[in-house]
Amino acid sequence: KNDVQGEKKDRICKLIYTYLKKDCGREGDRASLPLIFYMKTILSFVFTFSLSLLLMPRARRAGLLLGALDIPRGRHCHAHPTVRFGGAGIYLSFFPALLLFCDPSHPTASALLVGGGIIFFCGVIDDIRGLSPLQKFILQLFAALLALYALGAPSRLSFLSLSLPLPYFLGFLYGVYRLILYMNGVNFTDGIDGLCAKSSMVALFAFAITFFHYGETEAGLLALLLFFAVLGFLPFNRTPASLFMGDSGAGLIGLSLAVFALTPIGGSMRTETFLFLSLPTLDT
Repeated sequence: KNDVQGEKKDRICKLIYTYLKKDCGREGDRASLPLIFYMKTILSFVFTFSLSLLLMPRARRAGLLLGALDIPRGRHCHAHPTVRFGGAGIYLSFFPALLLFCDPSHPTASALLVGGGIIFFCGVIDDIRGLSPLQKFILQLFAALLALYALGAPSRLSFLSLSLPLPYFLGFLYGVYRLILYMNGVNFTDGIDGLCAKSSMVALFAFAITFFHYGETEAGLLALLLFFAVLGFLPFNRTPASLFMGDSGAGLIGLSLAVFALTPIGGSMRTETFLFLSLPTLDT
C-alpha cells in the first residue's frame, strides 16, 4: 500500500513539474497559461505599483532640491509652483520591474530600454535646466532612431482583414514619425491634473488586452507594468496636484505608447492600435 501511494505521489510530482515547465507565453500561442505565469504576473504588478507609490514622495523632494518646478504663468491651470519630477518615480519603478520580470532581449523591451532611457534623461535635463526646441527635437530623434532600430521597422501594415507590404525605408520613416509625434503629444496633455496619467493608462490597458488576445504575452506584460507604474503616480497628480510628470515622464510614456503601437502582432503592425492614442494625437 505504501509503495502504491509513493508511486502516486511521484506521478503527481512529475505532472506538476511538467506543467510548470511548459513553455508558456510563446509568441502566437494562445494555449492556456500555467499557474506559475499568473503568480509571476501578479507579483510583478504588486512590485511595480508599490515601488511607484514609495518613490513618488522621494521624487517630489528630489525635484524641490534640484529646482524642477513648474511656475504658473499664462494658460497654466495650477496656481502655485509644482514639482515636475514625477517621471523619475515612474522610470525607477518601471525599468527595474522590466529587468526582473520580463525578457530584456525581447524587441519591445529592448526598444523601451534604449529609447526610454535616453528620452528620460533628456527630460530630466529639460525639467531642471531647460532645453531649446531644437535641442529637444534632436534628442527625441536620436531616441526614436535607436528605439526603432531595436524594435525593427514595420514591414507590413494590417487593418482589419487588409494587409499590405511596406518597403523598409517607408516603414522606418513612418516609425520615426510616430515615435516623435506621440512623445510630444503625450507631453502636451501634462498640463491638466490627472489628464496625462489617466489617458495614458486607458491606452496602456487597451494595448495589454490586445497583446494578450493575440498571444503576445511579453508585450502585454510590459504594457501592464507601465500601467501600474503610472497608477502609483496618479494619487499625487489628482487635483490639486502636488506632482507633475514633467518632460521626463511624459516623454517616456509617449515613446512607450508609440513602441507598443509599432510592435508587430502576428508578423505585421496593426494600425487599429493607433486608435488607442487618439487623444494625444488630437491634442498635438
